[in-house]
Amino acid sequence: MIDKQGGSVVDVTIWQVTQIAPPDSIEMAIRPDSPYKDGFLRICGDTTPYVDAVSPNLLRIKHATAGDYKIGADSPIAALTALYGKTRLTIAGPKVDGDYPEGASWHGFPVEIWNSGTKDGDYNELELLSPIRVLKSGENYHYTVTWALSREQEETSISAIKLLR
Repeated sequence: MIDKQGGSVVDVTIWQVTQIAPPDSIEMAIRPDSPYKDGFLRICGDTTPYVDAVSPNLLRIKHATAGDYKIGADSPIAALTALYGKTRLTIAGPKVDGDYPEGASWHGFPVEIWNSGTKDGDYNELELLSPIRVLKSGENYHYTVTWALSREQEETSISAIKLLR
């Protein structure tokens, strides 16, 4: 929550970052009608061998141990799932229409993934973002994030993401 106590009007966003040990893979929902090629944007780094479209609605992302990269998507849901064998870590928040800090106007990124595989160590970041909001003195802004840890059989984790919507 952001609670503005005083001062002039400012644009704010809530940018939640969860750092995790590298999983087997990460799943990110994408929009088939996205204006971004392949449904996502390569913000930095080489993602070629690490990002795979499982379906027109879903990306599977692998950790890179030899480099850094970051991707974002104008996903229809604000959720990401890290898979560790049959264990799933899903983070989810509200998907709100609006302009986001990164990405094109009205096609910004409620979800982003950072991969660190170089000097800073091996880890991934699952990032959820709120849209930009103008905040005046005396106002506050909430963005609730839910973490869910589950162990599943053969069910795809996108089902778990839908449950958190």
